[in-house]
Amino acid sequence: MAPKSVRCSAVDPFRKACRETPKEGSEWCPRHNQERIKLYLGYKAHHAVLNTFPENTICTDGRAVRECKSYETVKGWGNALRRKYILLTRCIQSRAYFTERFFGNDMDFGHKTFWQSLKKQVNEIEELLENVECRAYELLLASQNALWVLDQKHDQAPEQCSAFDDEPFPELQGTPTDFVADQKYKPQNTKPATEKCGVFDDKPLSKPQEKVTPEATVALEDIEDPIDVAIREKRVELWEMIWTRLARYCAPTKSRYYKERLAVIWACVCRAVWTDPSLMLVAQNFRSAESLLNASNLDLPTVERLWNAIKDLYVDDVRAAIDDVLHPVRPTGEYVVVLGTRIHKELADVALPLHDWGHMTAVAPCYSCIRKACKTVDDIVTFTRYVILSCTFLPQPNLRYDFEYDGFPMLALCGFIPNDITDPGPRFIIEKDNAYGKFYKPRWTEIKTNPVICVGLSLTDPKSQEFLNACLRHQDLEVLFRKGRDGRVIRSMDFCAQRRRTAETRAALKDMPWDSVKLFVDEGVLGKALPIVTLGRRLDDCFQVGIIDDGDGDMHDFVDKLLQIWLDIYDVKDAPELFREIGIPYLENYEVEMDMGARKTCSDFVILSNTAPDVLISYKHLWGRAPREGQLVDDKMNTM
Repeated sequence: MAPKSVRCSAVDPFRKACRETPKEGSEWCPRHNQERIKLYLGYKAHHAVLNTFPENTICTDGRAVRECKSYETVKGWGNALRRKYILLTRCIQSRAYFTERFFGNDMDFGHKTFWQSLKKQVNEIEELLENVECRAYELLLASQNALWVLDQKHDQAPEQCSAFDDEPFPELQGTPTDFVADQKYKPQNTKPATEKCGVFDDKPLSKPQEKVTPEATVALEDIEDPIDVAIREKRVELWEMIWTRLARYCAPTKSRYYKERLAVIWACVCRAVWTDPSLMLVAQNFRSAESLLNASNLDLPTVERLWNAIKDLYVDDVRAAIDDVLHPVRPTGEYVVVLGTRIHKELADVALPLHDWGHMTAVAPCYSCIRKACKTVDDIVTFTRYVILSCTFLPQPNLRYDFEYDGFPMLALCGFIPNDITDPGPRFIIEKDNAYGKFYKPRWTEIKTNPVICVGLSLTDPKSQEFLNACLRHQDLEVLFRKGRDGRVIRSMDFCAQRRRTAETRAALKDMPWDSVKLFVDEGVLGKALPIVTLGRRLDDCFQVGIIDDGDGDMHDFVDKLLQIWLDIYDVKDAPELFREIGIPYLENYEVEMDMGARKTCSDFVILSNTAPDVLISYKHLWGRAPREGQLVDDKMNTM
């Protein structure tokens, strides 16, 4: 007779062996034995319902589905298919759960061929359900005269970040000297290290989070079917992640824009729903986004779909959601009603106020991502000003406003925001050629490489023209610019990326004049000045400017010269005065808010945080309750 096992044969969901002593005559402890029984009874109950499922309530003919004109009929087919899908997956989950945790063969879960047939049915039902939901979606949109929504598909699936890949732009890996005739530029690795985008979500929800909990004594009669428990816990976890994520977006309650931010959050939920056929059909049962988010009767697949839609929301949809809130009723334009909110086809032809870029940074905390939603150069300037004036840190994985040179954020504050800055390396290089001329005399050559910055400036800001005029007058700077896409090119007399001088001895170089050989830059350099918003789109409605520093010093000195020009234009002495000169009008108009409670003296300027500093307090205020177990879950948002 085989020796009696001293440990229960079951394992927990994390595949850790149970350490309890099995009951007499059994391989399992009382708790796990009861779980086995409940699991089997649950399987049998669902299997019985599956066997009696009314097949006449569903349509398996794809052509009939496509040709059906009744929304209610197609919706009924969809509901029936979803019920059958849940029954099938529940039976499959029960058998898989039993096999993984209990290793027994004393219960009848069916033959292998039967399980293969169930899996085949699941695949068929999934395809049918997708077709039926898409048809119901089309009929629903047709009833609102909104079939244009079907064309609102994004070009690419949202991956980790809705901006760009972590690799730098190919067109930024060089300098404007690439446009020099007969000159091959060798790029140098002087670009600042890129940062990680702060908006993406790390990993899909594929595994439960392991939590160490104390052992608790549970009455055997209170033990539930473990599949029921797992589904309920997963659904609750997903809801908590949704509620936490949305609470993280909220503004501080003392902000004058708290209610506006809340409306933007609900509009973002509507934008997350409107292009998903399954969620759009579910949304017809609710009057508002808030009521949908408080629904307790949604099944697990729907909640998981809703979570994925919210966390993967495109930054363009966030921009459009803000527009839906600011301009809900418009004299013209098409729209569709989702959860009681008008979702408009086109953006209103009105620029966002400064504070509304705070809504953008709350939902998509990534500078490169939000640049994608900018439609004009003025949008880029206003957005960047908000980031700097509100002291909001945003990761800059590709497109930047701070190039790690002292004073550069102040240049960006003035609207001077280049796509990229590349340090050309040593300013002066001396070379010796020992085989020059008829008698092989040595020749010494000194090469002066001038740094170049290309930038797009606003056409609507009069200070842009003042800046260009000042650059033309500056003794060290050479300028090439064009006003708009069709403007005439204006340039300094010289616009040279390199200058050379030669002599027969090294000592004689200093007495030789420059420009014995000039290396001019052509007008193609202005292409690098066009502000980038996406990999395939640049904004050309701007001052397209290229600036060369032909004086002495390195890139830091070049930046200092540019900053001094802006200080003179604003008639201030230093960067702090420039910050106040630009920022105070926004403070007076409440576009940037001060935290009056945090001020220690009347002269203090303490900017109110864009988002609630304590997410737990924000959660309680938004949902009117504390999170489960009094603690926030990990909502998978990397806020750096």
